[in-house]
Amino acid sequence: SRAPRVGAALSGGRWLLPGFAPTPPMTSRGGRSQGRRGGRPGCRAGSRATSGRWLCRGLAAWGWANVVVAAGAAVQPPLDLDVFEDDDCREAPNADVLLALLHDLADLLDRALFSTGMPAGREGGSAWADFEAWQAEHLRIMAGLVAQVFSRPYCEPGKVAWMAAECLLVLRGGPGGEDEALRCAEALDEDFLTQMTPRGSGFVTRLHLMLRSPWPAFRLLDLLVRLHPESGSTRMGACRRFQNWRQDPDVFDWTWFKPLLSAAVDAATAAPATFELRPEDGPLSRQYRARWLRVHGDLPGMQEAIAFSDDVFEAYREHHYRAGCHLGVISCYILQVLLLHLRDVEGRLHRYVASVAQLINLHAAFPHLVKTDWPIFRLLHLASLLQRTPPVEVWEGAAAEPLALPDAAGKLVAAVGKAVAGLPAGEGFVLVTAAWGFLSRFAGDVLRRWSALLGAGGGGAGLVTLLFLALDAEALAECRGARGVHCIDAPKRLGVEGVIAKYLALAEVSRAGCTAMWLDLDIYLAATPVPHIRAAMEAPGRPDLLFARHAASESVSPAVVVARGSPEATELMLRYASWLRENPYLLDHQGWDQFLERKEGDFAAGFDYQGRNVTVKDDKGPAHSFMPFGGTSQPDARYALLGDAFGSGDGWYGDEGAAGLVLFHFWGANEPQEQLFQLLYPHTIVGFPARSLSMLSQYRREILSGPTVPALLGSNASEGGAGAGGGRPLHLVVVSYADGCCQKSLRKNRRQALRVGADEARAYGRADLAPTWREAHRDILSQKKGGGWWLWKPHVILRALKDPAVPWHRGVVVWVDAGNYLHADPRPLVTQALRDSDVSALRLKWCMEADWTSTVTLREMNYSLRYALVDRPQIGAYFLMFRKTELSIAFVEEWLRVSEKRLMLLGAAAVEADGEEPPVEAPGFQKHQADQSVLSLLFKEWGFKAMTLEDGHRVVTLARWRE
Repeated sequence: SRAPRVGAALSGGRWLLPGFAPTPPMTSRGGRSQGRRGGRPGCRAGSRATSGRWLCRGLAAWGWANVVVAAGAAVQPPLDLDVFEDDDCREAPNADVLLALLHDLADLLDRALFSTGMPAGREGGSAWADFEAWQAEHLRIMAGLVAQVFSRPYCEPGKVAWMAAECLLVLRGGPGGEDEALRCAEALDEDFLTQMTPRGSGFVTRLHLMLRSPWPAFRLLDLLVRLHPESGSTRMGACRRFQNWRQDPDVFDWTWFKPLLSAAVDAATAAPATFELRPEDGPLSRQYRARWLRVHGDLPGMQEAIAFSDDVFEAYREHHYRAGCHLGVISCYILQVLLLHLRDVEGRLHRYVASVAQLINLHAAFPHLVKTDWPIFRLLHLASLLQRTPPVEVWEGAAAEPLALPDAAGKLVAAVGKAVAGLPAGEGFVLVTAAWGFLSRFAGDVLRRWSALLGAGGGGAGLVTLLFLALDAEALAECRGARGVHCIDAPKRLGVEGVIAKYLALAEVSRAGCTAMWLDLDIYLAATPVPHIRAAMEAPGRPDLLFARHAASESVSPAVVVARGSPEATELMLRYASWLRENPYLLDHQGWDQFLERKEGDFAAGFDYQGRNVTVKDDKGPAHSFMPFGGTSQPDARYALLGDAFGSGDGWYGDEGAAGLVLFHFWGANEPQEQLFQLLYPHTIVGFPARSLSMLSQYRREILSGPTVPALLGSNASEGGAGAGGGRPLHLVVVSYADGCCQKSLRKNRRQALRVGADEARAYGRADLAPTWREAHRDILSQKKGGGWWLWKPHVILRALKDPAVPWHRGVVVWVDAGNYLHADPRPLVTQALRDSDVSALRLKWCMEADWTSTVTLREMNYSLRYALVDRPQIGAYFLMFRKTELSIAFVEEWLRVSEKRLMLLGAAAVEADGEEPPVEAPGFQKHQADQSVLSLLFKEWGFKAMTLEDGHRVVTLARWRE
């Protein structure tokens, strides 16, 4: 019998749900017509723009336009948490029950489709019988919950999910269900989907709210498409093989791509474990990457589908309508979203997501899409599974995990405020960390060490308050077993995400006028950090924020965040937290470079390897993905980086024995996190346990030897010349090489070097290679590519370094590829780059190592799992500096030794030449860079300091890239 249309009535072609509050209309500025808490004069508090931005700017946006100053300290008003209120109806009473029921509904329909093997829409089979029984038992309960949970504005993902469920139910309801389901789809499209991305509004979209939501909207929309019996509509393009819209010849075989894509997406849907974040993969930053590698490499057909989408995206980036297959093009755009989300730079992810939403609105209206069998919404569902916090973790969690209480953000902030109440403004020091999931089991040992080191004033370092955010039940139990720690019960199940809770807690401590210091739980505290932090915060410039920085990077690392007790620091913490909440893909550690506009960082805009400014131009698109309207930090934001007191598995600098090492981060280490916790804990006295010293020693980096450049030049030295202290100037030797080509370029290279001030300029050729060495490696050197795969480069650089005519310590060998040349005096840059490092090169921050180094080379060098090397930008080999020291000579000798090994230098090309099948490369792989790949990996492994592209291209012109 026909199922009743519970909770819905068709009136004038529009579906109305009792108690189902509509989304407020848009204002002329794109925001909601009212805030969720009413709003302050002249500023609509909490009003959301369609682009996901907040309408208020600056200090006034957070309620600090009038900060009261009393007794020499800023007294800040309570934090304005409008932007953190629940706009997804997940905190409503019984929202967890309704979530579970909607997911159960989707699971049952999925099983019915996949287990019976029947054409969509037919009756029969035990799976359908299970569905009918479940529907009879739960449908009225769901309808009642809908009226309760969704009786408020916003909450579009949940409302879309329920309306899609209604359409599914009427489709299954009996005769006439197909037509009625189409009318339901029309209403859903009109009331929600088109409203979330208004047509003709450029990059304005709220689609990302569905991507981040735990409500199964995409799953239920996809089920409606699959279950509707009509699937052959060509209204959105005929999708012919090798033909475009006008039946002209085209290169794309849509009839091949569609079944490949459907099979790949089906395989992904059937393997939910593929999308899990696994602690055994390493720290969270590595877990995201490892998850994506599984999706790309382990799911049949996914790699081929993404490769096809790359070509389609490039060919139809602007004139997509000419392809003659709208749904195929949209599918390719979504695959690009999957590919891009891990490495979003500036506003590109926002642009891609907005393009998908606009294309669906313009060329694939939902009522028409229902009549096809393209997996558009299944792809979007997969995109939602790859967000920062998997949706199932948001709502389901472990069976015993408690739910967050309503107004979770407000309660978290209130608990933190209570813990720091009464601390003296300007003097209080609060150490904060958090744990959930895998790390919760280690929290007790960490907190007991903190209490022993810092309790009762931290050994004279001043009053230190210990604050722990317990985000699950195990973390809370561990905290309560440690003395002297304020345990904040803040379950993240349907509550505040851990990474957002971090910055809300820091903001509240800062608001109280205290110094707030965050440490990731996997940072070992060897001694009290208070003196180091106090000194850094009182240094010239008086920074409001202090961060860590890993050895092989110039990026800001929020593994350590210190916030001064000032309105400026409080504002920065809140702004960043609001961005993390808005953007479902932004990783904590990847955003700060952009937020602070730190151009030398790995995750910010700047120049590409050719010296071109690739910062997103003003094309009316977003500069950052899903950035709240408050924007990034103020241009004059003051921040600084920790010095050698911080180290990690990526490297640390200092004397043997690690006496000056105060903070050691597990990130980058070869050992699993669990092993490192066992090595370092329990231990409650100052310093490192003796059992951990051999582990620590392997990460110590020496990148400077002999007298330093400033000592050699003397006092008041500038631009590489001699100073007043009797020093001698640097001796610059510019070196290049060519064989059988580029002679004109080589002559210009040498001429320009002498013109801009080099002491010598040497142009080497094949005749300059050592005869015995040349004969030993003739197989590689005889190949045309790179005149022998560039194997000669480390050989001739080593020859120059060992030349007695090049003086020790003040002699510098500068390598410039033959097709390039110096256009300005390099001495100032050489002096700066070699001040703290005997070797320097350019960091190609737009070229990730995994994209430009073959998996064969990574495997042979035993670096496949070294995420600190592989998931970082590659180092360029076209402009290099080597100060003549024992250390730099040893490095070049290793570079040459490794390059002489055929598999390491040639990568997959060596495997192919041997007639074997090369391994699958990483997603996004472009091209193996041979000598540059080897140099880059070794450079980062040794821990040398790189130059920025901006600095390098003020001196060198890249006239010709590799042949």
